[in-house]
Amino acid sequence: MDIYLNKLEVKNFKSFSSEKIKEFYFENNDATILDGPNGYGKSTVFDSLELLITGDIVHFESKLKNGHTTFLSIIANTDSEPTEITGYFTKENKDFTIKRIFDWKNGNNSKLKYTDDSGVTEDIDDFRVYELLNINNNFFKIGMYISQNNSLLFLQEKYGERKKILTSILDMKEIDERIEFIKKLKLSFSEKINNIEKKLQEQEEKIGSENRRLKEIIGKTQIGDQLVEYKKIFPEKDFLFDLKNIDITIPIDKYKEQLESIKKLVENYNLLIESNRIKAIDKINNISTLSLKGFFYRDKLQDYSEKKVWWKQLSDLNNFFEKKIISSEIVTYEIIKDKEVSKEITEYHILLDKKNTLSKTIVGDKSEIISLNKKRMELKEQQKHQHIIDIEHCPFCGTFLQDLDKAYNDLTIILESSLGDKEKELNQYTVSIAELESSILNKINDILKPWVEELILYHEIKNLKSITDAELTSIEKVISNFSDVFKETKKEENDFTYLLEKFHSKLDELKGNEQVLPDNELSKLNEIHKQVFDNNKPNISVEDLNTKYLYIQSKYRDTYENELQKNEEKSKKIKEILKKHERATEINKLLELIRDYNSKAYKNYQEQFIKKIQLPLFLISGRIIQNYQLGLGIYAEVNETQVVFKVNHDNKKMNTDIFNILSIGQLNGVIISILLAIRKIYSKEDQLNLIMIDDPLQSIDDVSAHSFADILVEEFPNTQVLLSTHEEDKSRLIQYKYQQGKKTTNNYNMQLEYLKD
Repeated sequence: MDIYLNKLEVKNFKSFSSEKIKEFYFENNDATILDGPNGYGKSTVFDSLELLITGDIVHFESKLKNGHTTFLSIIANTDSEPTEITGYFTKENKDFTIKRIFDWKNGNNSKLKYTDDSGVTEDIDDFRVYELLNINNNFFKIGMYISQNNSLLFLQEKYGERKKILTSILDMKEIDERIEFIKKLKLSFSEKINNIEKKLQEQEEKIGSENRRLKEIIGKTQIGDQLVEYKKIFPEKDFLFDLKNIDITIPIDKYKEQLESIKKLVENYNLLIESNRIKAIDKINNISTLSLKGFFYRDKLQDYSEKKVWWKQLSDLNNFFEKKIISSEIVTYEIIKDKEVSKEITEYHILLDKKNTLSKTIVGDKSEIISLNKKRMELKEQQKHQHIIDIEHCPFCGTFLQDLDKAYNDLTIILESSLGDKEKELNQYTVSIAELESSILNKINDILKPWVEELILYHEIKNLKSITDAELTSIEKVISNFSDVFKETKKEENDFTYLLEKFHSKLDELKGNEQVLPDNELSKLNEIHKQVFDNNKPNISVEDLNTKYLYIQSKYRDTYENELQKNEEKSKKIKEILKKHERATEINKLLELIRDYNSKAYKNYQEQFIKKIQLPLFLISGRIIQNYQLGLGIYAEVNETQVVFKVNHDNKKMNTDIFNILSIGQLNGVIISILLAIRKIYSKEDQLNLIMIDDPLQSIDDVSAHSFADILVEEFPNTQVLLSTHEEDKSRLIQYKYQQGKKTTNNYNMQLEYLKD
């Protein structure tokens, strides 16, 4: 049973109020015609139905050329209130409703509610709407609804896109699922085959690589048919190469390298000992001369350390003497504190303090005299200009003086004469200080004389560090009496320079001209000597080591020959599996053929569907577009990838898509013809059986309008039709045609509806 629309309720949408629900009734009417002048809401009814079913309006542009984004909420009469659109439908005498609500707080998102025949309501989504009405979006766009604003949208699409849109209205779910299943099966099977093949190849390559490695190792075990018995050559140690059960996971070259190193040590043991002796002498020869000097003067350095303060004072005293500085702190030095010179130093500093004090006093007095004279002159000038007292009166005491300037000069002479006595006293201090300084320096010189050479040595060696105990031990291993001879004595011929030269000569003599091992080789052999023989003389022979290596080789040969045989068996099994795998590859190719066959059959089915509309399209378009001078009828040219609509004419210039040669009115006739042809061929019994055409006759002539009305009445007797027109005569024409066919119609004059509200 088909699904029919009984009623439409709209609230708060464009011109329809937010306070009152607008109702439109369609039940028991074959056609509903909306007429009246433009601007009163005919297209709004169509937009409401489109919005209810699809959730959007195709001709609504959210982004126009001005670059600003416009939201769908502008379609609301009042955007602070929700917009509600409800459709009442009937299927098999059972009613159900679909309601879409926009609250405009969530942008363009909406909520959908479905109420079944028993009154149970549930939330649904857009997919469920299409499922309930048994249609899809593309069927709605080109098989149910022609919009006034976007009537030519389908014809403007590319040829390939037209084919996709036309075929998408088919219910191909089962076929699509089958094709998708085959694709997934093929993909899964291919991946599994490739993975198995890859693993088998990797295993084969791994075994081949392993076999080459085993053969290489076996090739190195050139022992012939000799039978080698096990013998432990290092009873006290557990070296890996000396175990009975050899670890063959370790490369045989590693064992060979270890044994060759030990063999080299055994062969060159004496040279190793000699090289170490010469190396030790070289190391002694490189001991710093300053360290040796510190060791030579070790007793002196000990004395300097024990009398550190005394020697520091003596050094400072000598430093002061050289700079002719008599510091007050030297009276505390132990070397002079009980001597007469300490009293002279104290007296020297007392006189020096008195001299400095007197010198400062003289300088101050001179400054005061100058300042006083300046102030007297300034006061006199002030008196002269202001006439405070007589010009010959003293400005300080008021005494009358016949010659005030002379009195000032006499006073200055008296003050300056007092300075002369102080300057004489200052000169006496200077003479006394100079005499004391000369005496003190002479006495300090006498004190320092016995220590001049000792101070030179002190400054030379005070910061030296002696050789270490380890260095001394290494020296005494080659020169046993070194500590007794190499030290400071009263013998002048045994000074440091002489003994140092003698020491190096002795070392050169002991070293000789023997050939020694290179440093890197010496280091390796010493390490082996320590690890293997604990720095003792080797107790094994080269023959023992050669026999040991023969034993190791025999173990590798026996084990790897057995491994090689096992690998050959594994390789044989893999080759057998690969042969069986070829059959799976053939099955995979068969799946590929099945996949391609189904895809090709699917495309062919789609083409056949489109070809089925060719005849009804040609006939219907011929009846609707009767004023086309080049011939009647439009036909669809279909191939694997596209659909082209052409006119039936021999002129090559006309051998192009009709969009480029027909007028707008004729193109509107074509799109109506396509819709009706699709409905004629593809119409299911259990889907929404509704055709919506918004103002289809606005650019169609009267003859075509008559033919259009006849087609609706005659060819679509059970289809619910919703039409709009702003021309009253065409509205009456459609109603008349339906009455002739004994069909019921309903008419809404939208101007009157608007005024009624």
